[in-house]
Amino acid sequence: MTITLYSSSITLMKMNNETALVTGSTSGIGRAIAEHLLSQGCQVAICSRNEQSVTSTVAELTGKFGPRVIGFKCDVEHSVDLIRVVSQTVVRFGSLHILVANAGRSAHYGPFECLDPEDAEREAKQVIGANLIGTINTLATVLPQMKSQGYGRIVTLSGGGADRPIDNMTIYSASKGGLLAFSKCLAMELE
Repeated sequence: MTITLYSSSITLMKMNNETALVTGSTSGIGRAIAEHLLSQGCQVAICSRNEQSVTSTVAELTGKFGPRVIGFKCDVEHSVDLIRVVSQTVVRFGSLHILVANAGRSAHYGPFECLDPEDAEREAKQVIGANLIGTINTLATVLPQMKSQGYGRIVTLSGGGADRPIDNMTIYSASKGGLLAFSKCLAMELE
């Protein structure tokens, strides 16, 4: 069995006719990755918390790449959403070869000391929930499918603050540092 985990690096090999899931893929980096995978011949499942964004992105990408794209409203903080997305992706395309765990968020920019306790708690739940727990949920859901296939590629995006401090991004940096540690540990387990 070969399951490869890439962290903050999209070094993908031949991808024609492979199936990919890209979380957080209706805008920004996630959408660019989904478009790149489609341009390389992949079948791609996209998802986002915003149903309207999913619908419009699927329509745009289908117009450009044909019926090789499907989309789902999905909050990666909820494993039940991810189970549905992975299951329906496999039903539609027959497999799931590539995961790009891109979904994430950042809420507060500014000194941590400016947050009152309630704001700090809310921010931590939102940012760590999406960036770290959401990625953990996504990988926990996708790994059994990849293991049953005997093959898979996983990409996590750690982002700024994972390996060095960034001014005024304390909670975001903590979430990305945790994601980097998780990715490294999982990569060792999957070797």
